[in-house]
Amino acid sequence: MHDVLIIGAGIGGIAAAARLAKLGYRVRVLEKTGAPGGRVALMKRDGYTFDMGATLFLMPQTYAQTYADLGERMEDHLDLRRVEPNYRVHFHDDTYLDITPKLVEMREQMEAEETLMPTDYRDVWNLARGTAFGLSHNVLQVGYLRPQNRHRRYGNLYFVGSSTHPGTGVPIVLISAALVEQRIRKEHPAPARAVAVTH
Repeated sequence: MHDVLIIGAGIGGIAAAARLAKLGYRVRVLEKTGAPGGRVALMKRDGYTFDMGATLFLMPQTYAQTYADLGERMEDHLDLRRVEPNYRVHFHDDTYLDITPKLVEMREQMEAEETLMPTDYRDVWNLARGTAFGLSHNVLQVGYLRPQNRHRRYGNLYFVGSSTHPGTGVPIVLISAALVEQRIRKEHPAPARAVAVTH
């Protein structure tokens, strides 16, 4: 039986671990924080619980496919409800923007356009070396040029998550997990599982 060590219990690590375990791999997950979730974790402080993300539920078919690949139905585990507005963005000048799927309402709220430079990201948000949750999106971090999901030198070292191929966002990270699972299955096939049949 092949052993797989997953470092990081973010959504990509958990999804890859679950997929590989279902295929018969012996999987161990290590996480440096006290709880799983990564970008979609919960933070508890001073009696309050904060949902750290994801902000929007995009590409529901990707979530549904992940559940289906694990032999489950998403509807049996998630009680999804539309919330209006989806969320409210507060700005430093006490203005805000309500995010809604109603495009007319969104358009009515938008009065200005602001151009930001890389120095603004560095000076205002301290993001000189990337985004808050992964690598920056410069020309060398887009599409195929993004870091691939397998290490070039160490052939049995794979990467999953928002800083690797195909990119950022929870649905894309779920796709990343599926790509890594498929690649590991192809390059390091799991032994067939023994099935006990009783009469």
